[in-house]
Amino acid sequence: MKEGYFKLVSGTSDRCSKLKMKRPALCQTSAAPVVKPAKTSKSKSTTDSDFVFPKKTIKNPPLVEKKDINTNNSFEALDSEMTDVEEVTPAFKTKPIFMRIFDSYNLVLQDLYRKFPTATNTHAKGYIKIEAQNENDHDEITKYLKNKNLEFYTIEPPLTRPLKLVIKGLPVDIYPEDIKKDLISKE
Repeated sequence: MKEGYFKLVSGTSDRCSKLKMKRPALCQTSAAPVVKPAKTSKSKSTTDSDFVFPKKTIKNPPLVEKKDINTNNSFEALDSEMTDVEEVTPAFKTKPIFMRIFDSYNLVLQDLYRKFPTATNTHAKGYIKIEAQNENDHDEITKYLKNKNLEFYTIEPPLTRPLKLVIKGLPVDIYPEDIKKDLISKE
């Protein structure tokens, strides 16, 4: 079989005419390669006469002026101590009075409005919140509500609240009265 194959390739067989139709590559008579002509490249010279501008050019960007950046220390004020600044105490705000709502609370509010027209009344979760304009009005409103035996409560100002302290590391056998006496005697 190999012999028949080589005969077909070399073209000496008469069967080549029959195979041309089926396999034309096997029946080629010449085995010479096809030679294509070499490409010639133009030598690019760097002379001015051969220079060609590109089709698209870059647009010139606008010139940006450099701005001076201030490099001052913004935290400089924190370093210096201000001795001439006076300590400002916050303005004391009167605490509201909360009166429980009952059947005839409207009559009490009308009476409070006649005596203290600057006080404001608002409803808040089952209570009437009464805010006095100043400390004197606050005291008089609480006296009025006590005289009428009405249920109300106030939030005590921080100055009148008792001072509560926790001292750790004390033995168990020391009485609190002894500690109070020692603290008062050291003042």
